[in-house]
Amino acid sequence: MKTVVIVGGNRGIGLEFAKEYLKKDNNVVATYRDKTKLVALKKLQKKYPGKLTLRKLDVTNMNDIAKLRRGVKKVDLLILSAGVKGYPIPGTRPAGNTRLELQKALAVNTTGPDDIIRGFYKKLLHSDRCVVYLSSGVSSTQDNAGGGYHPYRISKAAGNAMIWNWNIEFQKDWIQRNGKDHEKVPCAFAICPGWVKTDMGGADARQSVEESVTAMSKVIDTVGKTKDAAGLYMYDGTKLETYKSESVLQVVGL
Repeated sequence: MKTVVIVGGNRGIGLEFAKEYLKKDNNVVATYRDKTKLVALKKLQKKYPGKLTLRKLDVTNMNDIAKLRRGVKKVDLLILSAGVKGYPIPGTRPAGNTRLELQKALAVNTTGPDDIIRGFYKKLLHSDRCVVYLSSGVSSTQDNAGGGYHPYRISKAAGNAMIWNWNIEFQKDWIQRNGKDHEKVPCAFAICPGWVKTDMGGADARQSVEESVTAMSKVIDTVGKTKDAAGLYMYDGTKLETYKSESVLQVVGL
């Protein structure tokens, strides 16, 4: 039985991921920041007794991350769903954004997830483990024609680079330890949920959280099997960006 850890699992997309993986008979660890917003998770605990564990986590707090690491003995799938826009007023252009807004976005959307992966690294360096970083279409440099969303766009673009770098590290360490048996190598990749009807996406969004998460879970299963993490995925399995994927066997000299 797999253990799925969902960071930011008490609302929106993270909550729907919790429902999705509980339905598939997995053990789920869902983190939350605000203990006053646990109604939905408490209902899931009653529906799936013994299957759902709740853990308090502020992704910017190293003590919280350390407690989470100590409390979770095994992780097969780590989903990094927590995120913030980083700007208070929709439509604000870059000249109107502040350094503090960018710092907050980077702390939650980039450095926090990075710290979590680092904390769980040894537990993730096992057969077929997977890390999924919830990104955004606005993170794509290739697809940016309209600008705006400055703190959010920058922090998610940095997150894409972060998660791809971790994927390379997983491959290098796995191959150094296990030789050419790279079919079960751990992987890490970024996926965009699309424009979803959540607190962040708004009521005018095109997709429900159920539609987005159902589609993304299929992509997660596929990437977990194929190990094709070399790109920024959309929820439907297409790639918004494709990364150069040099043979890791050559990089580590095998």
